[in-house]
Amino acid sequence: MGKRKKGSKKYLVMLFLLALIVGGSCGLYYVDTFYGEGKINTILASLQERKKEQIGTVEEGTDKNSIALSSGGTLFSTKGKKFLMCTKDGVKYMNSMGDQKWNDTFTMTAPTLIEEGHYWAVGDLSGKVVKVYNEDGALYSVQSTGNVLYFALNRNGYLGVITKEKEIYTVMIYNNEGIQLTGRQEGEKGVYPFSLDISDDNRVFTISYLDTTDVEPVGRVNFFFVNESDGKNFTESMFSAVIKENELIPKIFYLDSGNLIAVSDRALYGIGSDGKEKWSIELTNHIDYIGVEKKKYIVVAYGAAVSGQNSRKAGNVSWINSDGKEIINFQAKDGITYLNCNNTGTVLGCNKTYYGLKIGGRPFWEYTATKDMTDVLLMENVNNVLFVTNDNAVILNMDTVSQDTTVKEEKEEKQNTEKVIRKQKDEEKQDDEENQNKEENQNEEDIKSETEENQNESKENTENNKDTENNEGAENKEDTEDKIENQTKEGEKEKTENTKQTTKQEDKKQTEKDTKQNESKNTQKDTKQEESKKTKQES
Repeated sequence: MGKRKKGSKKYLVMLFLLALIVGGSCGLYYVDTFYGEGKINTILASLQERKKEQIGTVEEGTDKNSIALSSGGTLFSTKGKKFLMCTKDGVKYMNSMGDQKWNDTFTMTAPTLIEEGHYWAVGDLSGKVVKVYNEDGALYSVQSTGNVLYFALNRNGYLGVITKEKEIYTVMIYNNEGIQLTGRQEGEKGVYPFSLDISDDNRVFTISYLDTTDVEPVGRVNFFFVNESDGKNFTESMFSAVIKENELIPKIFYLDSGNLIAVSDRALYGIGSDGKEKWSIELTNHIDYIGVEKKKYIVVAYGAAVSGQNSRKAGNVSWINSDGKEIINFQAKDGITYLNCNNTGTVLGCNKTYYGLKIGGRPFWEYTATKDMTDVLLMENVNNVLFVTNDNAVILNMDTVSQDTTVKEEKEEKQNTEKVIRKQKDEEKQDDEENQNKEENQNEEDIKSETEENQNESKENTENNKDTENNEGAENKEDTEDKIENQTKEGEKEKTENTKQTTKQEDKKQTEKDTKQNESKNTQKDTKQEESKKTKQES
């Protein structure tokens, strides 16, 4: 009974305290809203709002990985973890978000930013200035009398610029100190330079033209030596040309291999450093976008089909090497609306869905943005990505954001496959080592057995040789004895025959002798008889 009373008292105390807390809170909230202008309510709402901001979309970023943009049209170029940003008012080079290394101010109407190797160039299209930078800041600036139409860099910081003043087109080539090396004027009516590039050995610059002086348009790619000493044996230093009738060639660029790629409205061409065509790929689709990945692969995003041709599906992207061979292709869900290539890989866009691919076209992530993006660039690896909108730039790690399932599942499947393959390789390696050890042990045993067998065989051969020698000796001895016996018998036989023959001869001689003696006796007897007869007669 005592324990029950004690428990019930505790329960009543807890119930009272709970009612007091609830009542006090309600009273405080009432007093705050009625008399205190809702200060407590404002604090609670502020806390909730801050929590929402933290949980909000990752594209807003944080102070550490994002930067606010004052105006639209900001251009970006990434270099590992660092990046360069360009506006109409100048450029800034950032070691990271919030860590500026240097800046340069200018005023341009329509700035265009290009990158090559460790150099950048910013040119004012339809203006008259092009400025060149490296990671340490401004290198040089070139000023033209005509308006800038096109400019290009090589990986050594050499700059080529096409300008137009009235009806005269001028092409100028500068070294990495801003010194003009050569130039040419294109004054022929109906001939228009479209594009140019400089080889990475600094020896050759190449220009693509549209020639409308004939009935049908002609696309031409002309090769010139940069130095006068190299081109002294050629007219205007031009040593080669590739001509394509009824074609436009609006884009040319060099690859690491030294091959020049010419992009036509009908085909892609690979041209060697000697200025001769090496390969071509006929186009069955229009090209929506084209880029260069690490100066190694041409990335082509195909659009609508060419009439009457066996075409690819819209959204197909092809990776082509410097020999003109397609190494891989990627099929997006829809037509390509964005493409950006750099030394890390490629980003493809289909409206708000973006794909990140490693060098050589290997899919790595897929992401659907909630805002309109003006730029999406890979940084030091495919996972770290710079997303740019009109008012914000944020660096996201793709492992920490929600992604669409297509590439994610493909990535997980690939990772699982790689794990299985790695495990299989480890097991195979372990089996190979075990088999190798077994083989080595077996080889040692075989060698030992073979040695013993050879020794036994050698011993047996020795004994057999001895037995053979003994047997052969005995056989030889027997043969010799038989031979001697046979010879003896033959000798005796011969001797007997000789003896018989001699005896016969002697008997014959004796007979002849006896015959002669008998004849002689008879003759003598006859003679005596005749003489006796004769004597008798005479008497």
